Amino acid sequence: MQGPRRGAGESTVRWSCSTPVWSFVACALLALLVAPAVGVSLRRQCRLACKDAINLCVAAGGKRGRCRRQTLRRCRREGLTACGGAATTTTLPSGVTVNGCEPTSATDLRGRPQVTVHFGGALGLRYQPACFQVSPGTQVTFSGEFDQHPLVGGAISGGGKMPDPSSPFDGPTSTGTSKTFTLPVAATLPFYCDVHALVGMKGAAFVAP
Repeated sequence: MQGPRRGAGESTVRWSCSTPVWSFVACALLALLVAPAVGVSLRRQCRLACKDAINLCVAAGGKRGRCRRQTLRRCRREGLTACGGAATTTTLPSGVTVNGCEPTSATDLRGRPQVTVHFGGALGLRYQPACFQVSPGTQVTFSGEFDQHPLVGGAISGGGKMPDPSSPFDGPTSTGTSKTFTLPVAATLPFYCDVHALVGMKGAAFVAP
């Protein structure tokens, strides 16, 4: 870009976008305009990617406002992988009641390298313990007749089953009488019997340091 030409004997003032001063000013203005747009874009991406995680948190008993704030905050801090765009119970905020369990009243088994959860048989349609806390790295063994009580990782909410493909319990485990799972990191891990979940056969493991 060129400035006006002056008459003979007058100095001519020229400037262009290639001059250092102009480049600095232009870049500064561009950065101010682009930075907010990037921020807005990330927030929007988090809102879209975390819809299922927020809804699942609410379905599990959390307050929508609290679920939304905590989930979106984690997404902005850790990136879109914090939600992954898919429903998952392993990312529920701490303190949320799931499958009738909450950390404050769960059996505290932290510090034990191995824990056994019994089910069925003389216990009937329940797990023992159903709600428990363990430390990261704990091996949890479920012991009972899986053909009668298939194990699935996931939550029960609104009269329906919500299996969680990201859960270490996965499932359904429908054969054998014993299976061991390692719970490597802090997480909320609900589970249920695929046949009797809606009549109360459910529980949750809270993995915490």
